[in-house]
Amino acid sequence: MIRALAIAGISVLLAAAAPADSAIDANTKCPVVVGYFDNNDAPHTREAYLEIKRVMALFDETETAKGKKSLLTSLSDDEAERVYFTVYSYCRKNPKLTLGQASQQAYEGFRAFMREMAR
Repeated sequence: MIRALAIAGISVLLAAAAPADSAIDANTKCPVVVGYFDNNDAPHTREAYLEIKRVMALFDETETAKGKKSLLTSLSDDEAERVYFTVYSYCRKNPKLTLGQASQQAYEGFRAFMREMAR
């Protein structure tokens, strides 16, 4: 009985000491994000998606502060969704990148594409 209580107590302590699920941010490595997506981990995939939107909005703000036209506000909701989800492709193809780096590459790629389309 005492042994069972001791084991139960140790288990509780170990569970409490285990690191909490870390938040997804721009520094999250791409393989982590791809893993969430591939495993249909809806809460983490949603968190990654929201981080992508946040980072892309920051890139867009930086560009508009330089006097350039906003990329994201010129897109329909569906088009913007495609831009956001393209980041997953960048992550899959470039596992050494972080979510922020993949977001930046996707943003810059779409900006270059839009620039070419405007010619």
